[in-house]
Amino acid sequence: MEVLKINSRRQEPLHLCLHLCLHLWCAQSGWRRPTQSSQGAEVAKAKSKTVLVQMMSAAGTGFFFNTKRGRLKDKMVMRKHDPFVNKHVLFFEKRKIKSI
Repeated sequence: MEVLKINSRRQEPLHLCLHLCLHLWCAQSGWRRPTQSSQGAEVAKAKSKTVLVQMMSAAGTGFFFNTKRGRLKDKMVMRKHDPFVNKHVLFFEKRKIKSI
């Protein structure tokens, strides 16, 4: 094992001196080892393209059904048959149930 003399009182093994020199260089230059949390932050999660929504009858009967719509589109309004009044009525989007 090679020995490098740093000061007059003690001798250090060469691998410890190299480690110390590298540590001092990193501190002076501002270099830091990348952490795992910073590497994972670069990848974004994929967002779904569709959402499941609840459509409520405008006739006030309480009849509803669930349907899909695009995530970026406006709220849905459609005309469909309501079996309680036995007529075609407007259905309005009441709430978003979940992303699909």
